Amino acid sequence: AVLASIHVVRKPLRKWLSLWSLQRKSSTTSATIPSNGTVSALYIHPVKSLRAVSCQEAELDSKGFVGDRRLMIVHPLPLPTWKEQFDSQDVTHRFVSQRQCPSLARVTATLENDHLFLKYGAKTLDLPLQPALPKKTYRAGIWDDVVAVDDMGDQAASFFREIFDEDENTAASGGRYKGVRLVIHAVTDRQVDAKFTPAVATSWLVGSPPPVSLTDGYPILIACQASLDELNHRLKENQKPPIEMSRFRPNIVITGTTAFEEDRWKYIAIGDQLFAIVKA
Repeated sequence: AVLASIHVVRKPLRKWLSLWSLQRKSSTTSATIPSNGTVSALYIHPVKSLRAVSCQEAELDSKGFVGDRRLMIVHPLPLPTWKEQFDSQDVTHRFVSQRQCPSLARVTATLENDHLFLKYGAKTLDLPLQPALPKKTYRAGIWDDVVAVDDMGDQAASFFREIFDEDENTAASGGRYKGVRLVIHAVTDRQVDAKFTPAVATSWLVGSPPPVSLTDGYPILIACQASLDELNHRLKENQKPPIEMSRFRPNIVITGTTAFEEDRWKYIAIGDQLFAIVKA
């Protein structure tokens, strides 16, 4: 079903929490302040760092929205000079994003009937949504994490290599991105950072932090339209151009709130799904 109404529980302000602790040291209860909003947009990004795909509905699995950031582009890392070959625990590849190749912002990736459809200008490619055979598995770095990924084949690599060759940034990198490959998450071997995971989430999953796919760190990114509107108002006052919501690459966009009130949220419920707000 289309995700529609939401109910927000906000974090009490830090000062209020401090006073509460002094007055009620034996209590672990904190007040909740209800707010209401509406989900105005849903997005998935089938390939990490390519254009967003707007959805009328989205399905959740254990790693977030189904079809969201399950594939990404990687480039090979050089073999250390003191080694003859990579060891089984070495990081062999590193993820690539629009930070390195801005042209990726113009690549559209959509999913249909277990196929991935890629489009860049007049270039198109239809790929089965499964690793190429014989299967090649790499260990790829995403920020501080290392994940197992499977290669999607030479056709996909050729499609992206031409884009990287045309892009001014990557073309001037001295060949660093000549060997880019499209890969898919191989196994659920990556978890969110336990340091920021609420206890309620780990208890639901028998003590383990929730799994995550190839997002930067967490399964779902939520953004509020009112906050972007306020940001763009300030940019306009300073004679700067406005920023579109797509720049923030959210999965869920919420309207009907006040600007930046999400800074105080702790949990929100959308339908019967509860989301804990971490790394706000």
